Amino acid sequence: MLVTLVNFLKKTYVLDKKNIYYFRNLFYNFFMNLEIEPVHVGGEEDVDVGSVENFEHEEIDYAIFRLESGFFATQGHCYCEDQTFLSESNVEGEELECASCGSTFSIVSGDPISDLELPPLKTYDIYEEDGNIYLNL
Repeated sequence: MLVTLVNFLKKTYVLDKKNIYYFRNLFYNFFMNLEIEPVHVGGEEDVDVGSVENFEHEEIDYAIFRLESGFFATQGHCYCEDQTFLSESNVEGEELECASCGSTFSIVSGDPISDLELPPLKTYDIYEEDGNIYLNL
């Protein structure tokens, strides 16, 4: 089935690096995460508006952002050589800047802003319910 999907996409879309990431994530999220329970991150009050906190689950780090527009989650480390925690990044509006390399990314989409050659950050669905934050992996 995956081979058929890839062949269809090759004929229909230009499969550049960005589209490959998009369709891979779309495929994975749709077909692979159908029965996974959301992970409880913590309470809404644990993350201040305009800040980011690190969250570790099964030895994988995630960056949990709380912006004026809501909660967002990305992978926990930058792509730079230092693999800096994104929870150490500077948050300004809906953008983050890596504390080590200075690369900037959109918190909402994960797209790179300062260096378009970088791959986008992995983003995850996150939501608040009854004062608790849940992450869909």
